[in-house]
Amino acid sequence: MNPNPHDRGPSAFRTPLQVPVPDLELLLPPDHDQNRVLRAKIREWCSTEGFAGELSDDVVLVASELFSNAVRATVGEEPITAELERHANGALVRMMNEGPGFDPDSLPAPDPARGGGRGIWVAKALGTVAVAQRKTKTIVTVLVH
Repeated sequence: MNPNPHDRGPSAFRTPLQVPVPDLELLLPPDHDQNRVLRAKIREWCSTEGFAGELSDDVVLVASELFSNAVRATVGEEPITAELERHANGALVRMMNEGPGFDPDSLPAPDPARGGGRGIWVAKALGTVAVAQRKTKTIVTVLVH
């Protein structure tokens, strides 16, 4: 009998899998009034992490804009998940909600006459943006630097 080339034996499992865990995770109802709670918690987190001034303001602004977008796009009453992680170059802000995905590069520029529509534009101006769709969840991740 030939040995299975994919069987590496017990030694293959000695290195533990590293799973990133957010430094801060918030589950908030899809309600615009919760944006105040989100901003307060993120300011507190930024202070704890030693982020001050412009970086702290940018992280709060990006998270607030992403939360507002998620509230508008959420289908149903599932909570919106906000996650923050310290990163070597700043902070990683992740917002997850039940709803349709979108292509951040195909969004029109904000129109001041229309109001709204500036969340992803602000995020792109302050960091690097990635959008993913997982089943029914939209996940927007921004590295604010």
